[in-house]
Amino acid sequence: MLDRIDEAIVAVSSAPGHGAVGIVRLSGPNAIAIVEGMSKLTGEMPLGCGPGSTRISGEVRPAADMGLPAVFYVFRSPHSYTRQDLVEIHSLGSPPVLEMIRRRAVALGAVAAQPGEFTARAFLSGAMDLAAAEAVAGVIRAQTDTQLRASRRMMDGRLSHVISDVRDELAELLALVEADIDFAEEPIEFITPTDLRHRLAAIAVRL
Repeated sequence: MLDRIDEAIVAVSSAPGHGAVGIVRLSGPNAIAIVEGMSKLTGEMPLGCGPGSTRISGEVRPAADMGLPAVFYVFRSPHSYTRQDLVEIHSLGSPPVLEMIRRRAVALGAVAAQPGEFTARAFLSGAMDLAAAEAVAGVIRAQTDTQLRASRRMMDGRLSHVISDVRDELAELLALVEADIDFAEEPIEFITPTDLRHRLAAIAVRL
């Protein structure tokens, strides 16, 4: 994944099976250009000329002799999930159709996304921390309501906030202990061993 961060990746992003609407997603510096090469828009404005978030109707052309109704959602860098230019093609939710659209994008220069690669790019670009990235995987793999709720809380950043608070408190305790060592000859006690044990025990409980 790291060696192709500047390439456009593509994948079918809707749930497996048939549906009224299916989604093919692309992300990367040339994602917009690739989609422009396989689309016919209703208006005159090209995909790449819209503001940070744009919805444009038209047709997607998975083959030269085939045009299908589609809606294109364009999210310009850095205002996207991956912080790269990102385009979602919403068209008919037929697995063969979506696969044809994906293959057409590959033929125009995109590469097939590996599992989790969109989220990996979001993490590498700083759009989310590691806990949130793991939470996305947890939501996808969740098999029970409890697992889903726990992963959703991680996505909201609750675990990251706890870790940040604990890190700050440990840094404070370390500073107090080092101050006690530095001023061991002085009649000053920055923290007692009992208080240190109690606060460390409380931190362990939180973790």
